Amino acid sequence: MGKETDINSSVYVASRISNSPIFLIRLFWFLILIACLICSTYRILEFYYLYQQYPIVLSLHVDHKYNLQFPAITICNLNRRKTVKIPVSPGGPPIEINLPIGTPLLLSERSSLISCKKRENSKSDHKRRNFKKLEFLKRHYGMDKTQISKLGHNISDMLEECSMNGKSCSALHLNQFVSFRFGNCFTFNKKIQGKEPESISEVGAGSGLILKLNLETDKYASITHTKGAVITIHNPEEIPNPEENGFIVSPGYETSISLRQSVVHRLPAPYKDRCLNYQTKAKEYANKNECIRSCIQNHNFAKCSCIDPTLVVRKNKKVCNLMNVTEICCLDEVLKYLTYNEPVCDCPLPCNSVHYNEKVSRALLPRTHPVKTSAMKLNVFFASLERYVYEYRPKYNFPEFLSYLGNMLGLWLGLSLVAVFELFEKLLICAISM
Repeated sequence: MGKETDINSSVYVASRISNSPIFLIRLFWFLILIACLICSTYRILEFYYLYQQYPIVLSLHVDHKYNLQFPAITICNLNRRKTVKIPVSPGGPPIEINLPIGTPLLLSERSSLISCKKRENSKSDHKRRNFKKLEFLKRHYGMDKTQISKLGHNISDMLEECSMNGKSCSALHLNQFVSFRFGNCFTFNKKIQGKEPESISEVGAGSGLILKLNLETDKYASITHTKGAVITIHNPEEIPNPEENGFIVSPGYETSISLRQSVVHRLPAPYKDRCLNYQTKAKEYANKNECIRSCIQNHNFAKCSCIDPTLVVRKNKKVCNLMNVTEICCLDEVLKYLTYNEPVCDCPLPCNSVHYNEKVSRALLPRTHPVKTSAMKLNVFFASLERYVYEYRPKYNFPEFLSYLGNMLGLWLGLSLVAVFELFEKLLICAISM
């Protein structure tokens, strides 16, 4: 039988310290308690530090679908504007009448045309060619999208054949938009209000979209040195970005593009991805690329008091003169700073993105006319109806943190939730009795 003064507790070490009759034994249990407190505290703080890093794990699962939403296909002619060739005299050589068009191009094209180093090292012939192109660009930067559209290629002139999953389609099924780099571009299967994108339940060549186009290469401007079109495969809900995401297909070939869809779901801050839902930022920028361009332009204006005219985002600020060496060198300095320093543009990846993992192959088209090389055939289809879903998940969430805390307290101190309530009970009794 224990004494009436014995303290009974569900925490074994507390009972031994209180009830042991020998002082050395009580001291021994007290030292054990201190050691266990130190070890449990160390392990809990170690896990808390890891928890505060917000680690993530990547899971992959494959969805087997009966049908998949077909992607949007955007086509842009590499020639940004048409030219009309008129003979000087009967039988004489034709001359080009260049229709004016404004084309703020990509940053990479501005850099390829003129920079501090290239201006110093380039030969006179190369300088003259670049000067001609820069003069062309400078004269037409003031053009708006309506004027650009009127001067570019028309889908009604280009489209010769269209079918989707065996059903005929026409130019009315393609939506037009203007790209500053390529002029008129045309999108098939864009999601618009009141109309859902096409879905498909078959795989293999001929089951998707088939387009035959006339690229009108005989009407190419002299500054266009490559014949072909830029193809962009993207989510029907997304704004296409042919400048960064497109790939070139050539006339004279049938190009087959097989697709396998994959979806990525990322985590927002405070997790490492720090992804952003750009739909909530639509008024500022529609996607990551626009965000980066806007950031570069802000740095350009802060450093040079003008912005790079070859970027789309202008924000009604002064445009740098491409013929002004000082301003061009200043733009190069900004790019050099942004390249060699830590990321200064806060433009994270989107939280949800769809990829199509294109595999491109091509074969020569039969030539009915030996001179005609403007024809191009496009065959886009799914190779499989499987969808690969990559999902980033928190490695630890708050309930798991509490579970780990309970495990450590139970392992080192023998504490449980019942013991915690018991502790509060004893503290309450002591407070009342005082």
